[in-house]
Amino acid sequence: MSSAGSSVAASAGHVVRRLLAAPEGPQVVLLYGESGGDAHSLAATLAAGWLCTSGSGDGACGECAVCRSYDAKRAVDFQKIVPYGAGRMVRLGAVHFVEGETPPKFEGIPVIDFFRTRPLMAKAKVIWFDPADRINNDASNALLKTLEELPSYARVVMTTDDLGRVLSTIRSRCLCVACDLPADLSQTVGEMSEAERAFARTAGDVQKIRAATAAYEALHALFCRALTAPRGAAPALAEEARDVAAALADKAGEGARWGQLEVLALLAAWWAAHRPDDPRKTAAVIEAHRLVGGNVTANAVFDMVFATLLV
Repeated sequence: MSSAGSSVAASAGHVVRRLLAAPEGPQVVLLYGESGGDAHSLAATLAAGWLCTSGSGDGACGECAVCRSYDAKRAVDFQKIVPYGAGRMVRLGAVHFVEGETPPKFEGIPVIDFFRTRPLMAKAKVIWFDPADRINNDASNALLKTLEELPSYARVVMTTDDLGRVLSTIRSRCLCVACDLPADLSQTVGEMSEAERAFARTAGDVQKIRAATAAYEALHALFCRALTAPRGAAPALAEEARDVAAALADKAGEGARWGQLEVLALLAAWWAAHRPDDPRKTAAVIEAHRLVGGNVTANAVFDMVFATLLV
């Protein structure tokens, strides 16, 4: 893996560690990257850390009863939902019970029923969707309301190597974390710009960035300035970030909140990669993403997060 790929993987790892150290952080996380990358191992780390009752905040202890049951694939408070049936899709029955459902039927516990009760042994109840791009439209639409109203003890992790196939409304409910940059990506997409090297984790990411080149280049320049900007620059940077978010949403044909969440997700990974010794600020960006995803007014959140970063 190239040095760029290594730094990206490291940033994803930092974000996962911050999530585990912040009990009140985002409850729904989508890890994405090329097939064979780090998304699955990081998802397993995140799920284990969420479940563990004895961890220090840096991850699962690996020794408690919950960790042992998870390692043995017997954890009662954990469920991995994978595609099923001839079409290899995750269907509506995986989200809630369907009266008279025709085969193939979901063999696990539907999401709504699973999260209806508190954990039996673990610190949280955790569901892992793998891959999230195989959740069909009916199931995705039913899942939206559940993701918006998760109980405090519920956590969801999703993985995919095809982010573009995950319903945009599902993505907007998640903290999306890019997990790797394949060493040979430049051979697939050609020469990459600084913004593409900074933000792209898959060939699809490169295409997305090239469809809004000016906005992503402006965002990259903004992030670079934020690393050394004085505290007094926070309001101007926050306003600039909001403008870029609006431009990204417009180019993508999405709502304003999509652009705001895109900027905050990229900022969390950027700060984790460039300031790994300052996890408190990465945690602040992750919290900002959670707030905006929960419909808190973005203007105030952007002001808050840049004021925190520039302290």
